[in-house]
Amino acid sequence: MLLDLEGRSRADRIGLGPLTADLDGAGSAAAEKSLSAIGRAIRPDVEALLGHSDAKVRTLALSVLARIAASAAAAADVEPAIIKGLGDRVPMVRAAAAHAAGVAAAGATSSRGVAAALVTLLRSKLWRDRAVAAESLGALGASAAENDLIEAVGDDSEFVREQAARALGTLRSTAAVSALLEISTDEIVAVRRASATALRAIGGDRARARLREMASDDPDATVRAAAAGPAAKK
Repeated sequence: MLLDLEGRSRADRIGLGPLTADLDGAGSAAAEKSLSAIGRAIRPDVEALLGHSDAKVRTLALSVLARIAASAAAAADVEPAIIKGLGDRVPMVRAAAAHAAGVAAAGATSSRGVAAALVTLLRSKLWRDRAVAAESLGALGASAAENDLIEAVGDDSEFVREQAARALGTLRSTAAVSALLEISTDEIVAVRRASATALRAIGGDRARARLREMASDDPDATVRAAAAGPAAKK
């Protein structure tokens, strides 16, 4: 049943397997309203599955809860479950909880509790935890985590550096410009590209000057393209 609820291509809506297979193309407002009501009704039962012994079940439950919350604009209702998931003993469940945080809170004010739990995950010894935490902090627009994300730009893992840079670009963090300039010469293409994208979003004289250099001189075409677009005016 969880697979049916989680099966729609839209990450912010639950489904009912084949019965809702065509909704994503041209969804009916009445059908979405009914699905939202179903979601609210089953939420306690889905939350109970976070105590299941199978990590795959806990992972699916978090995804479904995020969809329920997003469809009902009720992120606060599932925050305790997401925070619990962020502390799970299994990495894939923690990753699912981090993703769920972004889906559930789409368009809403980020929760301090969820953001704090993500910052704790950002300090994990496992790079996968740190990378997904950085990504989700950006998705949440968690400005309170700005300093933690700036620190993460210097992480040993290229994946964490990339996601931290993207998050800071989403936050349009002027305080992050120096750190982003530092990784604009990173040996990893994806990190340089994320730096360019973030610098364009933030703007300012220093960012624009470096972007001109990257657009002209970077050895990778995708980085040059990322740097070539117009930068925000500050």
